[in-house]
Amino acid sequence: MTEKEITLAILSLGQGRIVGAFKQLHPTDIVPAVNPNGHCAKVLAQGVVKGFFSLDDIKSAPVHVATGAAVDPAMFDAIGAVANRAETIALEAKGEASNAIAKARDAILVASNMADLNKRALLEFSEKLQAERDIAVNVNPAIVETAVTKLIAKEFDSFKRVVADAKAEETIADMTAVHVVARRSALDVFGFDIRERNGDPVMVDIWNHPAAPSIDPHWVWSEKILRAILTVQGTHDNLFFGGQKGTGKSQTAEQFAAYTGRAFTRFQFTKHTSAFDFMGADGMTKGDTVFKKGAVLAGLTSPSTVVLLDEISMTDAGELAVLNGFLEPNPCISYGGHVHRRAAGVLVFGADNTLTSGDESGLYGGTRRLNTATAERFASVIKFEHMSPAMEIEIVVRRTGCPKGLATHVVKALNTFRAKVESGDIVDAPSIRQTMYFIKNLRLMTVEDAWAAAIGNRQPSESAAAVQAIKTACISDETIEKYLTT
Repeated sequence: MTEKEITLAILSLGQGRIVGAFKQLHPTDIVPAVNPNGHCAKVLAQGVVKGFFSLDDIKSAPVHVATGAAVDPAMFDAIGAVANRAETIALEAKGEASNAIAKARDAILVASNMADLNKRALLEFSEKLQAERDIAVNVNPAIVETAVTKLIAKEFDSFKRVVADAKAEETIADMTAVHVVARRSALDVFGFDIRERNGDPVMVDIWNHPAAPSIDPHWVWSEKILRAILTVQGTHDNLFFGGQKGTGKSQTAEQFAAYTGRAFTRFQFTKHTSAFDFMGADGMTKGDTVFKKGAVLAGLTSPSTVVLLDEISMTDAGELAVLNGFLEPNPCISYGGHVHRRAAGVLVFGADNTLTSGDESGLYGGTRRLNTATAERFASVIKFEHMSPAMEIEIVVRRTGCPKGLATHVVKALNTFRAKVESGDIVDAPSIRQTMYFIKNLRLMTVEDAWAAAIGNRQPSESAAAVQAIKTACISDETIEKYLTT
């Protein structure tokens, strides 16, 4: 073992054992008043590395009892035994003791959800809670609560030390500091005066997640879709976004995270995706086998995260089955040898082009009908449609900086393409994103080259000729040149 590993092992023994071993093995040295655990553990670890004594010698050293302790020395052994068997006492003693143990379990679960650090200390505490039933029933609940409180404090002390050794203070601080910092009206946040049935304004939780994406100042909200999202705020219900490409499904999820100060996790599913890819699996870290969370599980267990399950219908139903439990309200699921809970403020959106019922258009090969067990976990299926021409023109102007007349000309052509898709004349129409690429290309390219680079070269061979014919009829070189030179 390295000196660092030995130090961690010593720190997990608790302050009484560490100080007791230090006093026995270094009788002439003084235990410092500040950070005695860290100092003593480091000196003892160096002694083990140099071969002066062994880790077993430290573990078998007498426990040091500090003078002035809150627990009477005469009662120390009894209280220590009570703490080590707290779960049994909680079941047999009065209601106050049971509540104390419940608080202890909740505290440990919070620590486990914050990070998978200090597993040894948490495991040791769990084993203590499940110790043999040989303590008398007639125990003073106040003594039990005091002992359990001290035990929890000791275990979390060890937790904090391991966090520091792993240099993860910033990560843990970010996670523990994430909370709702304000509640504002939908009008203030999104610009829509959305109200409850009783007339009260709908309030929006604003979080302070440090990884929240940036707000797109050019984003235009759909009130219909925004109402659907606000319906599930704080309920742990899930939404499914469906519709054609380019209708804003992914950006809606990301911008909701941005506007409300949440983190954003997007996982792209494919036909080759396995549960291990998005939920996690065992892996090797410094020679040890440890469970590593996948992106989706990490998002589900991180406070105030918007999780987007993108193109979810591409993946086999059997691989998605593990998600079903996590999509339930307030889940507590064992996976990968750990118990996981959905964190506060987490929103889950599924998204693809099929509305959960499979591809009926023939445009989205590889998708399949979503398994009913999974589809039922989404409270609502929201159909995304192309925005009105006026809204698309506004977005194009905002994002490209082009004259409104040029945006109007290009968006009109775009809607002609969409009509030809509906009639079956072409396979697919350019997206609003591609049309903006086209306008941006015009800065240094000819109209023909800009079109080919942004749109024409992307078309399948069976519709390339038809697309070019529509372009010739709808895109006027003279009109574009007029707007670009005035």
